[in-house]
Amino acid sequence: MKNEFLIHRREFVRRVRVSLAAKGEGDIMLRPSWFVPGEGARMFVLNAPIGSDMVVHILPNPNLRNDSSPEDWGYEAGILANALINLRKGEKTLNRRAKRVVAAARREVCKAREQGLDIRLLGASFKDVESSHVGGENWREAIDYILPAARCEVTDNSLARCEWPIIIDNDNNLNEDMAKVMSDLLAKQKEYQEIENRLEKAGVDLEISDIGLEILRHAGLDPSQVLRNLLENGSHEIIFSDEAVIFITHAAGSAAISLRTAKAFWDGALLNTRNEDGLKPLSNADGFGCSVMDKIFGNKTVSMTADLAPVIRVFGFEENRLFFDAKSGNIWAAD
Repeated sequence: MKNEFLIHRREFVRRVRVSLAAKGEGDIMLRPSWFVPGEGARMFVLNAPIGSDMVVHILPNPNLRNDSSPEDWGYEAGILANALINLRKGEKTLNRRAKRVVAAARREVCKAREQGLDIRLLGASFKDVESSHVGGENWREAIDYILPAARCEVTDNSLARCEWPIIIDNDNNLNEDMAKVMSDLLAKQKEYQEIENRLEKAGVDLEISDIGLEILRHAGLDPSQVLRNLLENGSHEIIFSDEAVIFITHAAGSAAISLRTAKAFWDGALLNTRNEDGLKPLSNADGFGCSVMDKIFGNKTVSMTADLAPVIRVFGFEENRLFFDAKSGNIWAAD
């Protein structure tokens, strides 16, 4: 069902305001722009401000729909009115908790930066919260569901910068817990920086396997153009033919090329094959029930096999790594 919340937003905001007034809290600010269309089962998200520089995203009842009864919409309006009241009553407490989390994160970020890790502290936010949790009658109980988060900027799997929230469920041992929670994030940051350094030292922009390159060429694609597009626009899929789809993703400095057909899937590392008649050997004659896979993998050197089910066999192959320079479009062996 199409999400038509924006059509009903004005009336719903009016209902929430009426509910606030009925509770003697009609002076609480509520703007229509705070409501934005939701995703999946959520009709909308209420971006409710906390103080001057923070927002909590309140998620409505997932069963609320365009065609829900007026009573259901009215009930949700009352819940959100309670939530806004609770946020005002608990604003100082939430600000204090957020400052403590940010202070704990700042200590870890400063130590990491002294070690050469490019992580930055952006400020505070809060974990998304269900309206039913934050819309109760007891404001102290309600705000306990609102968990503060420290917003950090780090490098992601595509070697781009991204925002990452650090959430601590219990602040009784805040500094110790913050160090534990951030340890995995810092390890990933170190890994990605080392990959960046390796590519920069080699004077290249991406790595790709010889199998991935062969898949692109077999599909009649220009590998240089495909890899440039990956760098500029990110991961995407290409419909190769009626029987095959190519997926291209940026994974830690490498172009991961996968290929799916009706009976086989190359995930960029392993070939998963399926044959309802039982397992068959790897050869051009028997193949995988798909000529596309035969042409690409039929003459490759198999490095491992494993039978996962009566009709599923997994193959690994010897691969060679290649370098790609986006400026020149050249691709060459990494060794």
